[in-house]
Amino acid sequence: MHRRTAFIMAIASLVVGLMEIGETSAGQLGPERVVSALKGQLSENYTFVIGFTGDIDHNLLPASANATVDIALLHAIAANLKVEDAFALSRQASVDWVWYLHPDEAGITVRALQGIDYAVKTLEVPNLINLSIGPPTTFYRIEEEKDAPFSRAIRAAAEKGFITVVAIGNTGAAAPGYVNPWSLPDEVISVGAWDHQTDTVWTGSSTGLADHPAAWPDVIAPGVDVIGPWTTARDKPADRRAYDEGNAHFRASVPREKWDQYTMMTGTSQAAAVVSGAAAQVLRYLKGFIAEHHRKPGDKLFSLEAGPERISDYQRTAARVTGTAVPSAGGGMIYEYTLDAPWKLVKQILIDTAIPVKGAEPWQAGAGRVDPDYIRAQFGAYGIEPPQIVPVKIK
Repeated sequence: MHRRTAFIMAIASLVVGLMEIGETSAGQLGPERVVSALKGQLSENYTFVIGFTGDIDHNLLPASANATVDIALLHAIAANLKVEDAFALSRQASVDWVWYLHPDEAGITVRALQGIDYAVKTLEVPNLINLSIGPPTTFYRIEEEKDAPFSRAIRAAAEKGFITVVAIGNTGAAAPGYVNPWSLPDEVISVGAWDHQTDTVWTGSSTGLADHPAAWPDVIAPGVDVIGPWTTARDKPADRRAYDEGNAHFRASVPREKWDQYTMMTGTSQAAAVVSGAAAQVLRYLKGFIAEHHRKPGDKLFSLEAGPERISDYQRTAARVTGTAVPSAGGGMIYEYTLDAPWKLVKQILIDTAIPVKGAEPWQAGAGRVDPDYIRAQFGAYGIEPPQIVPVKIK
């Protein structure tokens, strides 16, 4: 009887321990959908991102923690921990949140966080961040997880003056509605790909759902056979060399002595790079206009007028990020802008100036196609922003 009582007391103690884990961590350890499963894996090691209420405190990490990376932008550390240690950290008063990362997404997510962190620490503001990457397609989503470390980092970067351009993904019709989760935050410009050969959305471009505008692309841009730099770290394969040199556009656009330095690629990553260039040009114009006219936050900037042929269903239905839109007498629209956060202004201007794509729905093409030539002509008064790649450094 004594042994039975002791056994029951031991079971009761275990139940109380699990209840404490669940109750004290419900608002701090996420995502919520995995917390129950993690309770059954307390001795397993995974990557977690730990956000602190104030300064990063390495002393709170257990001695067994490894692969630790500081993310200053988030007052956070990414580290490999035992699950039981992650639960224990989530109960610390100085820890704001703890987030589990699946092994298949952990590496690329931590590197992306490092990249955003590095950009914010080293680049002048306002500025741009291009993310033509994302987690594996098995992690594509319809809804944003707003408490995820990436979403937190994007919001923090936007508050500091950064505009982030993200490729929506290349799953096409295979997974309608499911997109790169990094393209879902409001603060990013989500980009799909346009096929110049068919004058429509590229078949591989990920798309949203008609009744779920949060996952629609904001714009699309040229994404088929886009010419870009080839890495100097390795030789170009023979099949890629043959594809490039067999294309008349490539031969006409790239000097022969530089054929090894450039290549043609297809995807929403290429489209995101095109939009990043257009965004940089708009940002250059805004900087020049604001400086010349001594504008302060909330002051009126300028207006743009678009004819009816430039108004898409997206522009008629989607909520505006900033500024106003008033119908013009000719059936078009007059857009007026005031000085607002850089990401809001640049995103809204690219949406307002996009060219509608015939036959494409808003959940496929967003507001339409970004035309870099039009952007340079319309927003070139303060000079033309040269194409450039500024890589980030991560460990």
